[in-house]
Amino acid sequence: MCTVAQIYELLRKAYKELNEEEFIAYHVCKRSGDIFKTLIATILSQNSTDKSAMTAYKNLEEKIGIEPKLLLNAKMEDIRSAIRICGLSNSKARYIRNAAKAFLEYKLEFKDCNTFRNFLLSIEGIGYKTADVVLVTCLKCKAFPIDTHIKRVITRLGILGKSPSYKDISNYFLGFLESEDLLNLHHLLIHHGRRTCKARKPLCNSCVLKNCCEFYTGMAKPSRPQAT
Repeated sequence: MCTVAQIYELLRKAYKELNEEEFIAYHVCKRSGDIFKTLIATILSQNSTDKSAMTAYKNLEEKIGIEPKLLLNAKMEDIRSAIRICGLSNSKARYIRNAAKAFLEYKLEFKDCNTFRNFLLSIEGIGYKTADVVLVTCLKCKAFPIDTHIKRVITRLGILGKSPSYKDISNYFLGFLESEDLLNLHHLLIHHGRRTCKARKPLCNSCVLKNCCEFYTGMAKPSRPQAT
């Protein structure tokens, strides 16, 4: 089993340049520096590909504008129509409206990571992953968001057993890295899950983590000869 430092280094060497548009929250925050826009981008990415979420984000920006007041005053059908391409438009439109209302009502200024995290989690439709993405991406807080790709990779590696929870995985990595490295590793693990450690037909033979991986070493063990 490899350490966090070893996993991080192996992935950094394997994927030296990542396309920032593969990570919509990072792309939006880097371009705008706006926490609210980053939150909306992250909501759109829920249960969706970043490509379709990016299209929905651009549609929303063009047709309505991504500002709390504009979104709160917009018709729900207009919001749904703009974001339909990324799926779950009914619920996502409601979450976007909830976020707009919360940001306008509370007029919250960022003071510390825990306070802002609690504020985000108080908004209907914002869970741990969405809050953590905003925190680590745009506010440089110490957070480690877990998506389906990361959970699959970590489960196959066997670091935390067969059914690690969101908090199990997140807290484990928080103990080893600071915010900038946590964000980088978050992106690297997602990319690795998309490109190599796929849900179906993982490319184990070409995986840079195969020697760390319980899933791979289990497959590689020779089968016992049957008794005669």
